[in-house]
Amino acid sequence: MNVEIVNSRVQAILSDIRTRRIQKGYSQGQCGAMLHISQNSFSKIELGSMELTLERLMLIAKMLEVDFFELLAAPVKSPLCLIEGELMQAS
Repeated sequence: MNVEIVNSRVQAILSDIRTRRIQKGYSQGQCGAMLHISQNSFSKIELGSMELTLERLMLIAKMLEVDFFELLAAPVKSPLCLIEGELMQAS
């Protein structure tokens, strides 16, 4: 799989986590406490500068009261489209 596609997918998931956190009214500190990590660590997860493990993603989904697979299906907010296995610029 193309690295750009993977990076776009990861960024979409992280953006969705942030959006859902804000909609719930949770601060990064509150989320960190619920996950037994620091606010700084949760911030790094949202920014993509700390690796997001599958286990942690499952815990975040539970914390946000959202289906794990729904988080994985976050829409990619990018001008790039995947068409028949090729990465092409959207027109």
